Parts: sequence; C-alpha cells; structure tokens
Amino acid sequence: MAGIENGILFSMERMDKIDLAASKEVASLGPGNDWGRVFGTLENEGVAVTGGTLAVVGVPGLLTVNDLSHFISSRGFSSADIINFQIVLAGGNIVNANATSNADLWWALKGGSNNFGIVTRFDMATFPLPNGIWSGTLSYDMSQAKDVAEALYELQTGPLLEDPHIDVPYMEMIIPSIGLARVDAAPFTDMVNFTGCYPSAIKPLYSVGPQSVTASRKTLTQNTAEGVTSIMEVYTKRINRANLNVKASKGLYSEMAGMLFKHYNSSTIAGHTIGVSWNPITPHVVRETNRKGGVASGWQEFNQNSINLRVNWDNPADDSAAIAMDNAFMEKLTEVARKWDALMPNQWANNAAEHVDVMRSYGDDDFNRLRQVSRKYDGNQTFQRLCSGGYKLW
Repeated sequence: MAGIENGILFSMERMDKIDLAASKEVASLGPGNDWGRVFGTLENEGVAVTGGTLAVVGVPGLLTVNDLSHFISSRGFSSADIINFQIVLAGGNIVNANATSNADLWWALKGGSNNFGIVTRFDMATFPLPNGIWSGTLSYDMSQAKDVAEALYELQTGPLLEDPHIDVPYMEMIIPSIGLARVDAAPFTDMVNFTGCYPSAIKPLYSVGPQSVTASRKTLTQNTAEGVTSIMEVYTKRINRANLNVKASKGLYSEMAGMLFKHYNSSTIAGHTIGVSWNPITPHVVRETNRKGGVASGWQEFNQNSINLRVNWDNPADDSAAIAMDNAFMEKLTEVARKWDALMPNQWANNAAEHVDVMRSYGDDDFNRLRQVSRKYDGNQTFQRLCSGGYKLW
C-alpha cells in the first residue's frame, strides 16, 4: 500500500473474494487479493489467470499498469485478459467497464493506472492449467553474461517465436559489499509433457554451461512463492527503479551484457543491491493483446525486450548518491540502445523511474485518448488533483 502525507488511505485488503463462474471460464477477483492466494484457489479447479510472477504482489497494482506474467507470450499482457472492471467513479457511481459497456474506460484502465477511479472487482478470463508448470533458475558466473545474453537472443528470434508457451527472463545481480555478482536465466513453460530434463527449445541456455540449475516441474503456486522471503526483506529498504524498452538485437544484447557489473562494482553504499531483468516481448504478445481489445501502453509490434532496473540500499542519507548512480547507468544503456537503433519510446509503468512521464511515453494517440477518457468519467479531475501518486495525465 502507498499513502499521501496528510491524506486518506483506502485499504482494500478485506475485499478479497475470489469467485469462479460455474463454467470455470471467468474468475472475479477482489482488489484485496494477492496472486499467491488467487493462484492457489484457482489451481484447485484446474485453471489459472495471467497474474504476477510473485505470490506477494497485489492484484490491482499489477493489472492497472499492464504488468507482465509468465503467460505473456501465449496470452498477451496481464491486463489483456480482463473482461470487465467494476469501478467506483469520482462522483460515487459504480459502473462496469467492458467491451460492450463503457468500452473506452475498459481500455483506459488497462495501463492507465489510478487515473480514473477505484476498481472494486476484476473479472478475468481463465485458461486450463491441469498439470502445473516447469520453471526454475539457471545460474551463471558474471563472466558468462555475454554468452547467456546471446543465447537469449537466439531463443527470442527462434524458439520463442515458434512456441508462445515459453517465457525466458534474464537477470543480472550484484551486491558489491559482499562481492556477489551473478547472471540468472529463469525459463518457464506451462507445457510440461516434454521428455528429458528440460524443454528442447531452451537448449542454448544449457549449452552455455550454467553453474547451477534448480528448474523442475511444480505448481504455479509453488513457483510464485519461491523467493518471497528475500523479496519482502528488500521492501524494507530504500528502493529505486527504472525501465528501458529495446528492440531485439544480438549486437545490443552482447554490449549491454555485464554493463551492470562494471558500473556498480565499486559502490560503497551500505546495503547496495542492484538487479536488472530482461523480459522478452515478442510480436505475438502485442498481436494477442490487440486481438483482445488492446491496452493503454504504447507497445508496438516488434520483437523487443523490457529492461528493468531495481535497486535497494539501507540509508536515506545515501538516496542522492544511489539515484545518481542509477540515472548514470540508465543513460549508458540508452546511449547503447540508440547506437544500435533499438530504443523504443514507451515506458513500462510498473518499473519506470519516478521522474519519467510514463503516460506521455505511450505516444500521442494513446495519451490523448487517455485524457479524453479522464475528462469524460472524471470531469472535476478528482483523480488528477487529489490522488497524486502514480503517473498522471496532467
């Protein structure tokens, strides 16, 4: 939860109902749920939804900023599977927003953040998940970063285009104070009927020679619960984030790989923990999202990657130094992306830096459309003037 100083916080935690339609094709989720609870409930019925990758992540924050899920390649962005929002508007009216009723608001809520009202129910399309998933982590030494990044490019321009049921995020992490620096690949698939130890499509990652492998068959609930303890410890610290979206490019991937380690290696900031994740976004992701009504986000139909920096440190006194390091790192990444003619204009709201104008980054068409929806449903601009958090339209 996030609050405004001297403001009022509306806590939705008791609005935690999870209802599954008799057909099992639609799940209605209260905004007080987290994804661990949602997945656990739905898995008992043999179905799933396009929720978050961590159990502790809340439902509304993820869905209203068009977040990523492990099913992104086959289903589109997480919010693409929302078939209806129940929302309280600024004047107190409760309305539904879907493809046939308030369709403009339905589109705007899928990426427009908290600019339009308070969502009190999310109705999501489900899909069968009878046999669980296969996932885990392949860990490498930082000296292998370039080879792993090039293997990711090979996957993204081949197997990921052919098999939308595979997701392969790539991560680099460094903790300078203890000398930890590593590279991880986190393959995921919901097609678990393969033979052998791993899906043949991800062989390039194994060919690099991981130092350790934890991948196995498991339930979706088990997968999202992994690493939750360490994540919660991180959220007691200072936090900064930044995002950059780029076109897939072998040369770019090779040059970006390992830049994190060089930039932050000499940091003496207490508790400094730095990670960057690469999240492949194939053309099929955007096509599937648009087929379902589209989202407000500015994503274009390119083979691309969402690069997301997440940084933590201990003390408020180090805020300026830590953020300055992050800004300098992102400037380096941006310069390299421009060199390879791979820089994309849009920002992903859930990981963008605080100073970024995310809504305008969606492009003129989406931005102006969002403003029109805001004027229509919030004529007094209540959620622009009084709800100052997040990324605004004015």
